[in-house]
Amino acid sequence: MGADFVKIMATGARSVVLEDPEPAQLAREEVRTVVEEAHRLGKRVAAHAEGSGGTRISVEEGVDTIEHGLSLRRTPELLDLMAERGQTLVPTLSTFHDVSEDHAEKYPCTLVEQAKRQREEKPTRRSPPPGRPASGSRWASTRILWARTHASSCAWSPAA
Repeated sequence: MGADFVKIMATGARSVVLEDPEPAQLAREEVRTVVEEAHRLGKRVAAHAEGSGGTRISVEEGVDTIEHGLSLRRTPELLDLMAERGQTLVPTLSTFHDVSEDHAEKYPCTLVEQAKRQREEKPTRRSPPPGRPASGSRWASTRILWARTHASSCAWSPAA
């Protein structure tokens, strides 16, 4: 019984008008302690991570899943590190569609416009790292998720 995951708020949320999602909301030591204690008890750690500060700390300190991961397109080295460590990305990309189209009337105009811009962003493209195949790899799978702007919720985890 009990929880399967411990979820932390590593960053703020873009859906909160007055909140800046870029900086970390937890110190590196706090994230490390949560991960160590959860893993000691056989539990996994999920991190709400939209901005780059908290996403970097979460990945480097060993959280098991990155929820949203919006800044990862700007930091492909973190995607590579996630692939090496077997960490999972859960991007929940349907939010952009919901906020900008289906439920726009429920959100402030600033958030609707931001969601529209994010829907239009193209995934970062670059060659795979040396020694990794260009398709069918963990590396390629990570980037494919960023192109799926209408997925209701998808998760990527490297093959065992």
